[in-house]
Formats: sequence, C-alpha cells, structure tokens
Amino acid sequence: MWSIFRKLVGLIFYPDVCVYCGALGSLLCSNCYEAIEWSLLPPKLDINQPIASLEVVSMYNGPIKSLIQKLKFYGVIDVAQVGAELMYQSLNLPKVDCLVPVPMHPKRLSQRGYNQTYLLAKALGKIMDTPVANILLRTEYGLSQVEKISRPQRTQVLTRQFVINPSLQTSKLPKSVLLIDDVVTTGTTLSACVKALQTAGISVVHVATLAHGY
Repeated sequence: MWSIFRKLVGLIFYPDVCVYCGALGSLLCSNCYEAIEWSLLPPKLDINQPIASLEVVSMYNGPIKSLIQKLKFYGVIDVAQVGAELMYQSLNLPKVDCLVPVPMHPKRLSQRGYNQTYLLAKALGKIMDTPVANILLRTEYGLSQVEKISRPQRTQVLTRQFVINPSLQTSKLPKSVLLIDDVVTTGTTLSACVKALQTAGISVVHVATLAHGY
C-alpha cells in the first residue's frame, strides 16, 4: 500500500517538472543539466576485486543528488530514464553481454515497491540494446546497522549478502557484465557484488554508477 501511495505522489506532485529547480517542461531542465558536476576521473574506492572499468557520471550533489532522491524516495520513477540517458551520454560504456543491477533485499523491495538500480539498468539496457539480468540476490536485510560498523567488518558482512541467483544455471552465465548502481560511497558494496560475480565465473565485470558520494 505504501509503495502504491508513493508512486501516486510522484505522479501528482512531480509531473514534468525539473527535479532540481522546479521549472516546468522536463524532469531535468537545460540550466540544471549545465550545473551538473561531471566526474572527470574515476573515484578512488575500496574495491578489492579486479574490475575492467569504473565509470561515474557525477559527484553526489546538485541536480544529480536531487534526481536520485526523487527516484529512490519519492516514487518519481520516470527519472530513471533521465539517469540512464545521462549515463549513456557521458560515460564510456563498454559492450557487454548484459547489465546487472545491484540487488535490493526482498523486504526492502516490498517496502519501496521497486529497485531503483533495476529501473536504471532497464532504461540503460534499452538505449544500449543490451539485456538486463537479475544475476545477483541480496540475502540479508538491515544495512543501516551494517553501516555503523568498521569498514573491514562491513566488507566481511557484505560479502555474505550477495549471491548468484540460484534459479540461473552457472554454465549459462554471461562472460562479461556491466554492474549498475545509483550511488557509490566507499565501494564496499560494489566490491562484494563483483566478488560474487567473479566467483561464479564471470571474468569481465565493468561498473557504472550515477554518482559518487562521500
């Protein structure tokens, strides 16, 4: 019920209005597009696994921060298309077998009603003409508690939280993937996802996110 209410709120109070300045006409107006603080270099992250590439659109501030918050917390799911277009236009995205969204625990998914990273991946996949696969599952709930512990402990806990979807045959997994997330902070979540993918035999893992926040 709550997820449906949030979606209705998004439709009623956030029609084609710029997510940052409120100007009518589009979800991201030209002025706010120009205000994006583009990330020119990949951030230094705590990713212990070898990755083929890391691409980030922007710092987690200004228009990008507002876009992500509207998508995650206010049910404005149409901005996923805007985010995907920004990723496609500004990043050097590789050709891969499929896109893989960072998964959400089923309980959190039920509360929110959707996984914003899946919406991003789905929209980006259409632009790139590349399939999207829910290869990863999240097995434990309660990241708010995980975030309060030390980084080494967080890494250890997160490593247990991501597994390969048991409904998939290991022999049919793709050889190369592009892992999609909305915001990356320390990189420990992405590192855990990459480890799960590579342990399953997916040797080439690229990473792309909308924002990097401290």
